[in-house]
Amino acid sequence: MTGRNGVYEETNSNKHFWLEALAGVTPNKLPYNFTGKKIRILSSIGSEQKTIEEQLFQRLKEASIEYACTLGEIAYSAFVYWQNLLTTEKNIVTGYTDTGSHYRKSNVVPIHIKLDSKLNIQNLVTKVKETLRESKLHSDTLQEAYRRMGFQDHERLIATVFCWSEQRIHDFELSTNEMSSPLELVVFVDESNPEIVINYLPAYFYETEIKDAINLYYAILQGLASGEERFLDKKYLLAREVKECKAYFGQTESVYGRARTLSELFEEQARRVPDRIAVTSEGTKISYRDLEDKSNQFARVLRQHGVGNNDHIGIVMERSPDMIVALLAILKCGAVYVPLEVDFPVRRIDEIIRKAEIKLLIANQGYPHQHEVQFVAYDEEELRLHSNAASLCNKNSSDLAYIIFTSGSTGTPKGVMIEHHSVVNLIQWVNSTFHVTENDVVLSVTSLTFDLSVYDIFGILAAGGKVVLASKSQIVSPNALKEIIIQENVTFWNSVPSTMNLCMQILEQMNTVKACSTLRIVFLSGDWIPVHLPNRIHKYFPNAIVVGLGGATEGTVWSNYYVIDYIDEDQTSIPYGKPIFNSAYYILDEELHPVPRGVAGELYICGAGVARGYTNDLARSEQSFIPNPVLDVDQRLIYKTGDLGRMLPDGNIEFLGRRDHQVKVRGYRIELGEIESQVCKQKGILEACAAVVTVGSENQLLCVYVVADHVIDSDEIQAQLSLVLPAYMVPAKVIQIDRMPLTFNGKIDRAKLPDHPMLFVPKTAICKPRNKLDDMLVHIWTSFFESGEIGSEYEGFNIDSNFWDIGGDSLMAVRLEVELEKLTSVPLELFVYSYKTIREQSDYIAENPREELHLEYSR
Repeated sequence: MTGRNGVYEETNSNKHFWLEALAGVTPNKLPYNFTGKKIRILSSIGSEQKTIEEQLFQRLKEASIEYACTLGEIAYSAFVYWQNLLTTEKNIVTGYTDTGSHYRKSNVVPIHIKLDSKLNIQNLVTKVKETLRESKLHSDTLQEAYRRMGFQDHERLIATVFCWSEQRIHDFELSTNEMSSPLELVVFVDESNPEIVINYLPAYFYETEIKDAINLYYAILQGLASGEERFLDKKYLLAREVKECKAYFGQTESVYGRARTLSELFEEQARRVPDRIAVTSEGTKISYRDLEDKSNQFARVLRQHGVGNNDHIGIVMERSPDMIVALLAILKCGAVYVPLEVDFPVRRIDEIIRKAEIKLLIANQGYPHQHEVQFVAYDEEELRLHSNAASLCNKNSSDLAYIIFTSGSTGTPKGVMIEHHSVVNLIQWVNSTFHVTENDVVLSVTSLTFDLSVYDIFGILAAGGKVVLASKSQIVSPNALKEIIIQENVTFWNSVPSTMNLCMQILEQMNTVKACSTLRIVFLSGDWIPVHLPNRIHKYFPNAIVVGLGGATEGTVWSNYYVIDYIDEDQTSIPYGKPIFNSAYYILDEELHPVPRGVAGELYICGAGVARGYTNDLARSEQSFIPNPVLDVDQRLIYKTGDLGRMLPDGNIEFLGRRDHQVKVRGYRIELGEIESQVCKQKGILEACAAVVTVGSENQLLCVYVVADHVIDSDEIQAQLSLVLPAYMVPAKVIQIDRMPLTFNGKIDRAKLPDHPMLFVPKTAICKPRNKLDDMLVHIWTSFFESGEIGSEYEGFNIDSNFWDIGGDSLMAVRLEVELEKLTSVPLELFVYSYKTIREQSDYIAENPREELHLEYSR
């Protein structure tokens, strides 16, 4: 009994060791491949070798004596530091085996080491040696420890494995199922031919990355063998990356109109093409000559009210040519425009007025002014009392052009201050790169409070082209937008991906729309671009080039671009691209050091587009706009985006998501973008958005919301995800919705993602279908709200449920109207706004038939 108890206690102690050693451990990301997604479909294994020179080998032996460790522990210490550099992780979790690669999946011991910020050779080697020795002593109880932690084996916990072998194994061939992880670094220490070998799966890595990786590991070995701390310093090991960062900006440097202002760019075109139409909206047109004259007249009105250089002027006007007149007038006064939205809550407008120190507010006549600030109503009659001659104004290109407010993480809006020359640089880059001329017509669908509107208005006007301002009702009607594109011969589309995605869904739903040949440029920015969206765009707009752009409001709209020529079958994301003129990206770690080429880091924007800062918000400005840590001679600030990215071998940046989309569920750190990427690989999935939903007071569920072209099988999606993601990353719920909820500016609004749709079903006063028409409408509503989950009995479904109360939105309303029109032949523009329940809709359709109703529905 005593012996057995002793064995039991020893075994229990071993289990306890692992539960403590791996408590709270999150698997490290793969080196280079931050998301862990496949970059190509390949089933082969790659290998890269590098011989350890005899002199280095001898120095490593001497170092092992000096540090009182084995040669293998020195080599593993180099591996741990190598992992730190290639993942930017400080909590390192790797696999270790000293049985060599002869037994691929056996005896792999997980090693968890936390590196200090201030690292030195002695501390590194000592920590690695002690952790490694203790872990190996307890390796016989690993499998049960894995099970208790929710892992089947080490493969779901360990991304990389270090193999130590005392002799070279010749003629060794691997298959993919023999690999312990996508990347294994093997050190063979045969005295006659010591060698480093990296075995890897090419499905996950570029060949150039593995070559860089083996050279970096070799350099770390040299640093450890030398005993000199400077050889392990990042600036030394990553000297190439530092040099590339310093030269990066020069690669995009280009001459631009540094001394020009936005109003000057427009005035030049007003002189050149005075009779061409500058702006049109819902039948109202204004030429360049008239736009110049009216803006000069309104500028005189503003000056009478005391508006002068650098004054901040609020503008809250309906979308019309008058709005453009007011914008130009503000700039002609040398003032700064601050856009506001008519529909903004009064408190938000008041907050912006206070924070931006707005001197005067411009609005349409009839605006219910209730703000404590000077107010001017735009009055066409008053303009005629003033001269249309341009007046002299001392404008400087380094003065502010506009202040656009964005939402802040703290809930307080931030006013981004952009100077004239920054916008001029952007405009001249777009117009020269994409050959924008007076023959181009842009369809403007973006609010003035969103910075995409800056190019829509000032970019096209700087080329002598035409701006077509879509009204608010047209913006939410894909049918109306389609008609505008055709009637106005629109050549340029500029929006967030979700807006174009909705249009594509509607066009695909209609099935009768012919291709449009006039559209030649499609700009998509502000959010993730669904991988298959460009191909869908080409189907209806075959002559259009599709361009993905990235950046931030703080970087003047866009800082990078990527022309999307071709989408591979296995492609799961679209590259972020390369910088525009006079811009650059730095990819830095938490200590503001450049990361190795191909490694994920935080993106920093530098160059002509970087904003001055946040208005009247010094603390947040200093947090986000920092001195250039790479170029000491450059006095300009760089902008900390909060975005994650890495440099691909071809020089394009890959966008990897936001830092603030990292969440923790049950102690595990999860990047939501990684889940979304895997979900979007599933057939028929158009969009995916992962989120954490709180159920009850404490329970958190990881969910993923999807938009698909068919009714999904959530169990099947979860089963597929379990094949590629650890158990803790597989969403507990897969919820199909008709479309993603959007912010005012068209981005996915995570805060408004619905709870599980079944929670919207009313629990009392259930009214079931009364007739076949009700029955058909229930089927249609079910397809939009419940993804078919309710079934044929409609248990719990209420024909008196209000469309808007149960989660409907304006975009869903448009699609519902299109679906109903197709089946009933009844014109239903803005139908859901007036008839909000199935009962009301059914009664209206029955009373207003165009022809015999089709009462059979299949989706």
